[in-house]
Amino acid sequence: MLYLHDLPNYITPFQIKQVLRIGQRQVYQLLKTKHFQDMKLTDSDLYSKEKFINWLEGAFL
Repeated sequence: MLYLHDLPNYITPFQIKQVLRIGQRQVYQLLKTKHFQDMKLTDSDLYSKEKFINWLEGAFL
């Protein structure tokens, strides 16, 4: 199991999958949404941990 505090500052889709405990298809559907596009770092497959945590907090309020 992967915890938020264990994540590096920039995370991969695989790490997002592990934290959310969802399937690969669901991860890539999420990554297409505006929220995740705003988290993405340039042309890489890395996403901001800080923005991901903010998204998580907003999703569960």
